[in-house]
Amino acid sequence: MSVAHHRDEDEISGDQFIERWYEAAARPKPNKKEFIAELGGWSGRLGECDWVRRDYGPRPAELARSYRKKALHEPEHRKVLSRLYATYVEPFSRFTGQYAAVAYEYRPIGLPDGIGQQVRILNRKVPPMVRAVVAGPRMRDIGGAIDARRDADGFLGDIAGRYGPYETVALRSYGSMLLETFSKLEDPDAEVAGPLLDRIGELSRRFGDLAEPPREPTADEKQFVRSLLDTVIATTPEVKDNPYCAEAYARATKTLLCWVVQGRGDIHAAIFYKHLEWARKDDLAATIRHANRERSLDDAALARIDSGVRVDNDAPERVRLTAAYEELVAYAEADDGSVSWEKALAMRILDEGLPASDARGSIENLVTAAWRTECPAYGASPSGAATSGPATAATYVRALLIVAAAAARASDHPETFQTATATARVAHRLEQARKLLNQLSRRTRRADPEELGR
Repeated sequence: MSVAHHRDEDEISGDQFIERWYEAAARPKPNKKEFIAELGGWSGRLGECDWVRRDYGPRPAELARSYRKKALHEPEHRKVLSRLYATYVEPFSRFTGQYAAVAYEYRPIGLPDGIGQQVRILNRKVPPMVRAVVAGPRMRDIGGAIDARRDADGFLGDIAGRYGPYETVALRSYGSMLLETFSKLEDPDAEVAGPLLDRIGELSRRFGDLAEPPREPTADEKQFVRSLLDTVIATTPEVKDNPYCAEAYARATKTLLCWVVQGRGDIHAAIFYKHLEWARKDDLAATIRHANRERSLDDAALARIDSGVRVDNDAPERVRLTAAYEELVAYAEADDGSVSWEKALAMRILDEGLPASDARGSIENLVTAAWRTECPAYGASPSGAATSGPATAATYVRALLIVAAAAARASDHPETFQTATATARVAHRLEQARKLLNQLSRRTRRADPEELGR
């Protein structure tokens, strides 16, 4: 295929050449926006290769990487460029361009308009990130694809076998963008946080830590990032006195290395200041979680939590946390006796006396703060989690507290529940709570947060 001439025009710009190449390309092919971007991207990368300059000539290589806007009358060189496109540019572009559609299949579902539109187009940024890794330095089974002509031929000769490793690169890159989007949100509500965190958690479990670069950075890349951050700190030396400086530096290093490996063009070390704020917020969440140790939970609060167990007027004014804690310890989630992250958190709430009021938002806020603090890199599920997101985890923790509180009251104060009516109420509510716990087991990772209130 050649587009050196189009109708009787003698002059053609690089962008026009790419546009016409796309139109002439055989179907099926990636979406126009992604395919054209990849044709231009791969044309530029290949035009920089020594072997392309040697085998195709200096001028066609120059045309491949430049003169995108300027129309030139060089039909013979365009014919040579067409051979480069047919043999290498188009096949590589098809390979990386396909990952936009792959990433789109993992988009969060159910986000409100606005944030939903912002997230919906992130998949378009995935092909250039994959391209940066394909054309980047060789690291085990990825990269180095255009170091030499034999490398390019070997890659394209087994292109189907290359899909899997780069699917991981693509979806980790996509997940890192979802992670970045989520981390920029200020106190997102469950309608926004739920779909984002669920998808981030799924991608992290399947493809690895989303905050880590999709391949091992080179020594030069590490030095580049180090110099960026050192420059930022040198211009604002007062940040060295910030107690979160070291943590922010480590987090920003990981973020910037990820961006460099992905080939992003918007790399800026100002992300360091964002990480300062995020580190402070995470520390505050941890402080709240561990505060008020050995406080007891009054009977009125427990009555509000379980919102269905009603004690008689002569019930004790306070219920000892230890009784509820022991009931919770005795509750078996699985046959092997393993304890989920959610149960461990509920046990800490009872053991440390964290405020557990009936306001569902308070429980959700507490669990969300703990989830963000303890999960790796903002969003993946904490180790041992039985649920797939903080909203569902809050439902589970609340149900656990209900079971513990109601069972503790019934066992510690039998005189309160001597009547058949009171006993029936407690038994019914416990049965409801335990059914919900079963629904939220490791085998069932989603639940309706309204179920508990029925």
